[in-house]
Amino acid sequence: MKNFAMILAFIISFACAGWAQDNAFTAEKADALLKENIQKHGMVGLVAGVYKDGKVLWKNGAGYRDREAKIAANHQMVNRTASISKPMTAIAILQLFEQKKLGLDDPVQKYLPYFPEKKQGTITIRHLLHHISGIGAYQKRKNAFSTKNYPTLKDAMEVFMNRRLLSKPGEAYHYTTYGYVVLGAIVEKASGMTYRDYMKKNIWDKAGMTNTDVEVFGQSYDNKAKLYRKTRKGKVTTDTNTDLSIKVPGGGIQSTVEDLLKFGQAILEHKLIKPATFKMMVTPSGIKKRGNPYAMGWFVYGRKDQPSGLCIGHSGSQSGTSTQLLIYLDKKIVVATLCNTAGVWPQVVGLTANLGIMNF
Repeated sequence: MKNFAMILAFIISFACAGWAQDNAFTAEKADALLKENIQKHGMVGLVAGVYKDGKVLWKNGAGYRDREAKIAANHQMVNRTASISKPMTAIAILQLFEQKKLGLDDPVQKYLPYFPEKKQGTITIRHLLHHISGIGAYQKRKNAFSTKNYPTLKDAMEVFMNRRLLSKPGEAYHYTTYGYVVLGAIVEKASGMTYRDYMKKNIWDKAGMTNTDVEVFGQSYDNKAKLYRKTRKGKVTTDTNTDLSIKVPGGGIQSTVEDLLKFGQAILEHKLIKPATFKMMVTPSGIKKRGNPYAMGWFVYGRKDQPSGLCIGHSGSQSGTSTQLLIYLDKKIVVATLCNTAGVWPQVVGLTANLGIMNF
């Protein structure tokens, strides 16, 4: 994911005004781009949308939500968002910070006394938001593609919380979904609500996201996408229906493109957090890392002195899923893409960036 984040940064940063003008956005061009990606890259179902000038400019789908049943993918398709869950969790933490229910430099143990003290140093909420806590990523494939159910976030944390840190907290960047599981547990403790209930009341409902929820393994959902994957040899097959309870706050939320556009709109309009908090949220940690900087729950892809202006976003890749959300802060543009196929994440990244550039 980190290497392709650099590719996305390159695409966005070096898009020239002439290229954008020659490829100005039209619904027909966007529709054709979706179909082209389906045909070229082995994607089964693909849905994307663009918000611009205070309204949804375009949204459409191509391919199949369920290939075997011949059900077409459209803007109502409910899909895993994968790591786009992380920005939502970050905003929940920052809301609680605004309410003075937590401090960003508070140690984890203030809210989760069962979390082990670490010899390398004290992990704070700020460290977790920036991926500089030292907590590592998945050590085993069975964790990344888990079929085990974890009833609570504490149960999920048992998988990793006793491990040695990869570095001293605050010293180095290590992208980790597990750190956001810890943040989700802190949301529960600080708010007195379950993670799902807090997110629904304070983020999804406020943004008008009526088709967004925590995915529950084995539960049936209307318009839910079937999971597929493209193998390294190029074969497209059905994918394993993994249980996301091991990583809900970092990768267990499902949504629609329409809802993700509403999420981006709510961010642009400061409906979820105050402008001062927002400015802090999109400021990188300052810790050196390969590729584009990481702020609090967001990658920072563009700068004010570039054609894109300041751009934040997040992508995701997991079983049966490739996703990308981009928010062009200066241009007030939101682009979201959901694909029900794993193994095509780089192409989803490129598609989303191209849809954004067409609107410059």
